[in-house]
Amino acid sequence: MARSYCFSCGVELEDAASLAPICDRCQAELAGRARYFFVMREGARADGPLTEEQVAGQIKTGLLAGWDRVGEAVVVGSGEPQRYRRLEQHPLFAPWFTPGDRRYAVVVGTQEQARALSRTRLRQRAVKVIAPVLLLGSLVHLGWTMVRHDFNPLELPLILSLRQSGGEVIDGALVTVKKAVDPSVAEAQLAEAQGLPGEDLILTLQDQWPQAAGGPDRVALAQTYLLRGTVESLQDARRELEVSVAAKPKDVVALAGLAVVYAELSAAGDSAMGERSVQIWRRALALDEAAPAVVEARPGIALAGRSYDEAIQRAQECLTLRPDSALCVWYLGGALVGAGRHAEALESLSRAKEALPDAPIVALAYGRASLESGRYAEAERTLAAYAKRYPDDVGVLSLLARLHRELGRFEKAVDAARRAQKASPDDPSLKLTLGQLLLHGVGDAPAASALLLPLTEDKQLDVHLRREILLHAAQASLAAGRLDDAQRVTGDLVDLAPQWPPGALARAELLSARGDVSGADAALRLADTAEVGERDAARYHLRVAALYTRLGRDRLALDELEAAREAQPNGILPRYALAEHLLRSGDPRGAARELLKSATMDPDVLGPRDPVEAIPYTPPQGKELARLLFEAAQADPSLGDVSLQAAMALLESQSCLVGAGDCARAEQLQSVVLSQSPTEPSSLLLMGQLLLRRGDAAGALERLGQLSGDVAESGWTLALRALATAKVNKASEAVKLAQRADTSAPSDPGVKALLAQALWAMDEREQAITMALGALALDPHRTSLRRWLADSR
Repeated sequence: MARSYCFSCGVELEDAASLAPICDRCQAELAGRARYFFVMREGARADGPLTEEQVAGQIKTGLLAGWDRVGEAVVVGSGEPQRYRRLEQHPLFAPWFTPGDRRYAVVVGTQEQARALSRTRLRQRAVKVIAPVLLLGSLVHLGWTMVRHDFNPLELPLILSLRQSGGEVIDGALVTVKKAVDPSVAEAQLAEAQGLPGEDLILTLQDQWPQAAGGPDRVALAQTYLLRGTVESLQDARRELEVSVAAKPKDVVALAGLAVVYAELSAAGDSAMGERSVQIWRRALALDEAAPAVVEARPGIALAGRSYDEAIQRAQECLTLRPDSALCVWYLGGALVGAGRHAEALESLSRAKEALPDAPIVALAYGRASLESGRYAEAERTLAAYAKRYPDDVGVLSLLARLHRELGRFEKAVDAARRAQKASPDDPSLKLTLGQLLLHGVGDAPAASALLLPLTEDKQLDVHLRREILLHAAQASLAAGRLDDAQRVTGDLVDLAPQWPPGALARAELLSARGDVSGADAALRLADTAEVGERDAARYHLRVAALYTRLGRDRLALDELEAAREAQPNGILPRYALAEHLLRSGDPRGAARELLKSATMDPDVLGPRDPVEAIPYTPPQGKELARLLFEAAQADPSLGDVSLQAAMALLESQSCLVGAGDCARAEQLQSVVLSQSPTEPSSLLLMGQLLLRRGDAAGALERLGQLSGDVAESGWTLALRALATAKVNKASEAVKLAQRADTSAPSDPGVKALLAQALWAMDEREQAITMALGALALDPHRTSLRRWLADSR
């Protein structure tokens, strides 16, 4: 019996149905599909199913070729087997047949070894039949023919010993040699051995362009089109280079350029271009593999194949041989961007911009690298200029939408996302981006729902993309009051990802809106917070607590708030939410205790945040908490102690620090607390921050210096002291404090953000930017830090 193999987890059994209970986790990730592969060759099915590794191994050893057909059979869940397609067209196996990919080099090496063996056997058989051939024509001419077809004359002693003049080798001579070849040698290899690769393609091009005229001007124009970077411009480059190659089939420069263009078109979705790229590239290599154009094309082909590591290596090799090559400088920068090494890419892309000033694709890559590196001002300048020149370019519009979103400019982000989606109306990712911005950025739930709901019907989408679309469509439909649509979508979402917390929450919120409290409970019990990170788990518990609060189930709400605090013990949001719950349930002292513990925590999360997140959560307002505290103190005079006053001062101070409160009133409240309790840690710490914000670094140092114990040695306090010390021009002392702060809290984004400001105050600009980027990597949704980075350039 054929064995069935789970593509995701590696389980292999004889009974396909037995995979179902074993692969529950795989089904959640792969929408209930486990796959195996079977191959068709000359109409005969393979003996049994193959794993991906087995297929790859047979490609590597030459047992399977690019034209062999491959299918994927579903053995778990519903669905029909995917259609047969050539191995070189299958997304998993195409890299083995894609020039520039490291796996392609393995296949080529195997083929070269096979050809070498075939040539040796060809020579051995040719010696046995050379005598009859010699009787038919000129030995000298035959000898030259043999050498031209890769025969070694030293293996043909008869040719070397006999000398005849005149006459010609008759047509049957070569036929006789061909008949002597071992039958196992493929006819295609013989055909290739008799001339340059790609002859059939050259004839096709010459038929297509009968009046072709080549020349360097056409090649230069093609390069301009190539560097524009759009599919349309690639087709323009293809036309110019095909004409050049048709006119001059041995023009290595045109051939190398055409191989790159074909590879780019293949990557853009035209599968027929992949085979053409291989043929043209082999032809260029056969003519002159050391030609400058060939050396420059190597990284370009690897980059087109998305083989970024190889593209980087090839580009570096090219620049070693040709240090001034503008193309290789660009290919290096583009490959570094593709590999996610954006800061490294900027140097190469800057050089490429200077060498290729009229190359839009270079400018676009530079803008992307700047954006990814937090260089927002430079990114905006570059991308805005590009957008003016190419107002309908999807790539730049998508990047502009992201840039505006990251800086909190949601109206501009929506405008850019609308234009991108209009330019490419069938791209589901662009629709998702626009839907997220409409829902979370500008609060237009009806528009978001109308945009996303049609996408939820497409079950062929990538499972993770479909999951996100279903989530945001459900949230938008619920917010827009389209409960029937929300019910259908949340049902699909839970079926697709039953343990994913955002999906379970969306389902529970829909059911609670319909009055089905028990159904909401059941949906929430499905969720597994191990599926998300610490921060998302905390926000999930906070939103569940808010749901239980709306349902009047305070005991369950309290449990969720405590779970949020446990998930993120150093997070300020769980403290605020728990304090709000305690205030509303009549425990102001408990609320004050929770709030005062947040004094050593980063208040940035209370300010502007990027709302496009998997589990969006709006924290309680500090002013509302302060009002509730004040009302509690008025109702019960015994509550008017220092801790309650300190908590009210803390709320006002933290609102000031995120730009949402009255800073003068905050200082006044802290002064009152300190007059009654001069050593109150929370007030000393917050007063230091308020003075720093006002520009009184010396006063801040004085207050921070009065702290003692654990609070004084916390990473937050040490970072504040480092910033204040840097601002009073005590650089050496500031550096020591910064080192202690970083050691004390190496993974705290708030501490790193303060240290970035300290380094900036010491005029260590590049180190400051690096530190700020480190903070942003730990907390990608800090809008304030992004704005600081934008303003600091």
